[in-house]
Amino acid sequence: MPKNTVKYTTLFLCILQLIAVTVFSQKTNIDSLKKILATQKEDTSKLHILAKICTGFFEAYSWDSIASYAQAQFTLAKKINSPKEIAVAYKSLGLSDYGINKFEGAFENFSIALRMMKEIDDPEGIATTSWLLGKINYQLGQYSTALKNVRTALEIVQSGDNTALIAGCYYDHGLYYEVLHDYTQSLKYYYLALRMYEKLGITHFGKDKYFSVMSNTYCSIGNICILQDNSAEALHNLTLAQEHREQSSRKVGLGYIANCFGEVYFKQGNYAMALQKQFDALELWKKYADLAYQSWAIPHTYRDIGHIYRQQGEDALQVGKKDTAQKYLSLALANYTASLNGYTNATDKSGIPAANVNLGKLYLVLKNTKQAGFYLEKGLQLSIAAGDRENVRESYLSISQLDSMRGNFNQAYEKYKKYILCRDSLVNEESLLKSESYKLQYEFEKKDDEIKLLSAESKLQSLSAKEQKQKKNIAYLSAAVLLLLGGYIFYRFSKRKRAQSIQAMMNERLRISTDLHDEVGATLSGIAMYSHLTREQIKVNNISGVENSLHVMQQSSSHMVNKLNDIVWFINPDQDSLKQLVNRLEDYAVSMGAIKGIKVTTEVPSEFNDLKMTGENRRNIYLFCKEAINNAVKYSDATFLELIISETDGKMQFSVKDDGKGFDEVLVRRGNGLENMQKRADELDAEYMLQSKPGFGTTISLKLKYLNG
Repeated sequence: MPKNTVKYTTLFLCILQLIAVTVFSQKTNIDSLKKILATQKEDTSKLHILAKICTGFFEAYSWDSIASYAQAQFTLAKKINSPKEIAVAYKSLGLSDYGINKFEGAFENFSIALRMMKEIDDPEGIATTSWLLGKINYQLGQYSTALKNVRTALEIVQSGDNTALIAGCYYDHGLYYEVLHDYTQSLKYYYLALRMYEKLGITHFGKDKYFSVMSNTYCSIGNICILQDNSAEALHNLTLAQEHREQSSRKVGLGYIANCFGEVYFKQGNYAMALQKQFDALELWKKYADLAYQSWAIPHTYRDIGHIYRQQGEDALQVGKKDTAQKYLSLALANYTASLNGYTNATDKSGIPAANVNLGKLYLVLKNTKQAGFYLEKGLQLSIAAGDRENVRESYLSISQLDSMRGNFNQAYEKYKKYILCRDSLVNEESLLKSESYKLQYEFEKKDDEIKLLSAESKLQSLSAKEQKQKKNIAYLSAAVLLLLGGYIFYRFSKRKRAQSIQAMMNERLRISTDLHDEVGATLSGIAMYSHLTREQIKVNNISGVENSLHVMQQSSSHMVNKLNDIVWFINPDQDSLKQLVNRLEDYAVSMGAIKGIKVTTEVPSEFNDLKMTGENRRNIYLFCKEAINNAVKYSDATFLELIISETDGKMQFSVKDDGKGFDEVLVRRGNGLENMQKRADELDAEYMLQSKPGFGTTISLKLKYLNG
């Protein structure tokens, strides 16, 4: 299922999970509570009844009825002036807003409740409110914050006995990791949730099996398997999800499951079955879903149908069947347009960016560059604003292709480089192996529980016998322990140091691999693209185009060679002294300054020359100073540049000083260069200082503790 599908199912998944955990222990009898309420005095007992009534209405989906009781609860809590009861009342107000999709109001009420729970140090209240606030963060697109809040909740409840809430926290961990595109972690927590529900013996909640928690969890696991192109496992889990959903009285989820089945068949190339499942989904949504669900579910399904028709059209073009291709592409256009119109009229607008990108891609296939440009640019801007990395990546690739069609080859190359840098492998061998291990762990734990139950009595008897024997031999054992303790401590220390050494080596390998991928991979991809372009330009005798392409490849190659030289220098153990670092920085500054006639000098105390430093520290200091030198050469209009290393307040200080035009520190925009220097300083646990004034030059400094060794 495309990644943003998860966003469209939020209300269906999150609110039903909330109901499941909220009402796990018992079903609230609202009518009985109302009768009791009428006899209650204005005290805390009445507040507790009001809170139960709010929970009961939430369970019964009577969300419009919660508001008046939540407000009455809040008014009485304020009158009694009990901080804990006021906090609980704010939580009830939040539930009321949550139930009717007033997420901003729910966010405010839950935030106040959480702050008050922390002030009175109520761990249970902090856990449940953090969990609820995480759901609101999710609805508002604040995925990292949502993950932080649910993690707080889980850390508290894991030591208690609220196992249903633990399961809910596991599930939400999976959901938030999924929208953050960490599918391995997502699958881990979905399996933990599934295992917890099985231990509790839970399959459904509510009257007449209203909500199928097992269907929901199996469906989520199936969706991750789709994203990882694991079709067999996806079909297995979706089949289980469908079986559990059909046993519940609430059938609305069958539409979403049909969408997922359609996506699996589409990825398998079975377009007929994929279309049938999507048309089934349309009928199921119309039959079981209310207008609120239909407002996003139907446009979502039109989008999936459009994907299938577009692929069929592209396949027909590949084999020269233009009439067939035109028929399928026209059907794709109709469904994509219906999808965009549906999202535009829906309450949840989060599908609009992808809908624009889809139309842009289709117009690209239809060779309609004007319409393609309009929708792709609009989709790109909306995706950037929404923080949707997947659509941003796809937009850059499509716009690169569009620029090539228009003959804007430099722009095409720049967009293609951005696509390469945005590209993030969603499926790789390591993540698939980890995902499979979580499944195997889940199966193993089921068997392990059975073994533990069968052997419990035997273990207790054996333990008693061993205890008697240990009393007789305690003196001998004590002596042996004292003798072995020293050896064991030494062994553990050696093992830890060895593990730390191995981990440090692995981290360094990973960093080098990342540098090679980021710095070299994108450049090589661009050179490959331009070499292909040059071949085509030679065929049509486009001399100016060939010269331009060769110029771009020459610049890219030089840039790549410089980057490789830096990478090799970073890992060379013979370059680990401060003197060698200064020499390299001086060479770089002189070569850069020569371009604009800038004189370069260095000032380094001789006692610093033999200082040694680790490769990582040397790398960060070098990149910090290199960025400062670059900025001075490019923007300062200086005639003099000085690299100074000194000792200040018992710390080393690296400074790059110029006599250029300077700037106003308050007004200057903080670009990537300054951000990168701050990042380097943070990694060194150092102080980053910037001093500049119009007409008086600029000094950029890095102050850090001695890094000898």
